[in-house]
Amino acid sequence: MRYVRYILCIILISVIMHLFYSKSLGYVYSGMRWPGSSPTVYYKVSEWVPGYWHLESIDPADNTWNKAKAKFEFRHTGWTHKRWNNSPGENIIDYDYYDPWGDDVLASTQCWVITGTTNVSECNMVFNKDYHGYFGMDGEPNKYDIESIALHEFGHWLILGHSQNSSAVMYAQIGLGQLKRQLHQDDIDGIRHIYGFDDGGGCGSSGSGGGGNGGDEQMQKFSELKNNLHAQLL
Repeated sequence: MRYVRYILCIILISVIMHLFYSKSLGYVYSGMRWPGSSPTVYYKVSEWVPGYWHLESIDPADNTWNKAKAKFEFRHTGWTHKRWNNSPGENIIDYDYYDPWGDDVLASTQCWVITGTTNVSECNMVFNKDYHGYFGMDGEPNKYDIESIALHEFGHWLILGHSQNSSAVMYAQIGLGQLKRQLHQDDIDGIRHIYGFDDGGGCGSSGSGGGGNGGDEQMQKFSELKNNLHAQLL
């Protein structure tokens, strides 16, 4: 009897350790989020981004997150002449040079949180123009896939951090020719943890996130969150 109890104890400890270890390799969430029970986040694409990028890569990426059955929605509202670093109160996708990123940074997301709250007010996504000529959209073996990068950066807009799971979209690195256009269960678990499961009642019914709020919001104090997607250097 003592032997059976000992075996059961070992099994129980092993299960607990496995669950803890699996969780430690899962999605990362900082506790911040867009306000509202079912927020819709509106964004614009800078005129500096090649036009075909949006239709063929960026739009499919936001739709992939929209189909994750979470109470959250991205919505593109057009083009803008504004840049990512001069657009308070708006969510912008841009294409620019930015030296402090480092040589291996393909894209970066900057989000702003109203100080003293957990409410995100604005996010910007910037593709690093230093990699001009190395971005692709057809799975070329010598290119970094734009849709996969956008899908990753939109995950940061959801305030997901870098996952330790190398199969997840939210993993911190991507390689040449690598395609990550489908969400891993780890990514789906992350967005549903933050915004809740959508049982089919629809998104965006309560709350909105940036994209032209401006006004009094610009008088608030903000804290900045930054995340980068790195090239996998082989």
